[in-house]
Amino acid sequence: MPDIDAPASAYEPWLRMRLTDGLTHLRLIELIRAYGSPDVLLGLTVDRIVQETGIQPTLAEALLRGPDEDALKREIEAIETHGVRLAAWTDEHYPVNLHDAANPPALIYYRGTLEPDDRFAVAVVGTRRYTQYGRLAVERIVGRLAGAGLNIVSGLALGIDALAHDAALEAGGRTYAVLGNGLSHCFPQQNEALMLRVIESGAVFSEYPMDTVGYAGNFPVRNRIIAGLALGALIIEAPEKSGALHTARHAVEDNRDVFAIPADISRRNSLGCNRLLQQGAKLVIEAEDVLSELAPQLRDYLQQEQRRQAEETVAALDGLEAAIHAALAEEPVHIDALLQKLQAGDGQSGETERPALNISQLSAALFQLELKDLVRQLPGQIYALRV
Repeated sequence: MPDIDAPASAYEPWLRMRLTDGLTHLRLIELIRAYGSPDVLLGLTVDRIVQETGIQPTLAEALLRGPDEDALKREIEAIETHGVRLAAWTDEHYPVNLHDAANPPALIYYRGTLEPDDRFAVAVVGTRRYTQYGRLAVERIVGRLAGAGLNIVSGLALGIDALAHDAALEAGGRTYAVLGNGLSHCFPQQNEALMLRVIESGAVFSEYPMDTVGYAGNFPVRNRIIAGLALGALIIEAPEKSGALHTARHAVEDNRDVFAIPADISRRNSLGCNRLLQQGAKLVIEAEDVLSELAPQLRDYLQQEQRRQAEETVAALDGLEAAIHAALAEEPVHIDALLQKLQAGDGQSGETERPALNISQLSAALFQLELKDLVRQLPGQIYALRV
């Protein structure tokens, strides 16, 4: 199984399947789920593939024959030229949320970085023809969500998508963009500068081969990836027939939350969101509405973040505070016993001799550790590490 830094050539069996004419993304993930890897599948005979999967003999033959070798070589070269990485459905670095979605891509291309905490994400989508109300909603709500640590996922399209990415970046957050074209170019071209900013602070994804153009039919298909990467989908300004509502439907299929912002009933751009609310989407008027709904899933993130911050604080300790933290590692200790323990340790590690520790100095250091949320005082002047 290739690791996150594996070269494109390590994914050659996957690329052979992806470039096979007539093999849809739906059929490809079905085959991978059934056989576990391209190596197993490509080692079978045409008759066995047809018998076990029910696909047409011509498709089985094309699968085993593979794509044109020159086309495969060009694809690998393009991946390397544009600094693109790959993640297969069986890889450990494949995004967790997407792996568990109803219809994930078997192979994804991406530029940027993948972080474990990126799974704490919300998809934000909406119309290209937004109003000032829609812009205001993005600035107030999406910026707050990103500032709270959520990864913002969208489609880099003109309109609400681009505003959502920009709001996340302005808040200093991470963001993912999912394209309906290959990663050798940006579509729409007007958002190329934004795409480069997204790459610096997150990642841009595609399931399409590198030189695939932005064909209109690709975008509804890519919407399932936007939904799959997130814990829920927030719809901001959407007409009744729009790609944003496709994303909402995919979120429902993935058993994810759907959120919508209510809007003016006289505007066509509002009808999609208002219909979603009629159908049971969760009404959002501020970022906290999303955060509270996702609280059970975010609790894990918050606990991890607290542990990470505590570890960084401990690593920065030195002198007496570090000694106290180490002395409390095994069990809570009364302040008098802690003083004796620390006094007994002075000078035993080849340290330069220092003045004897007294109770006032220890109390002051313990107070500082309490302020840093590393130590807590129990009844009876007993001190323990905060866990």
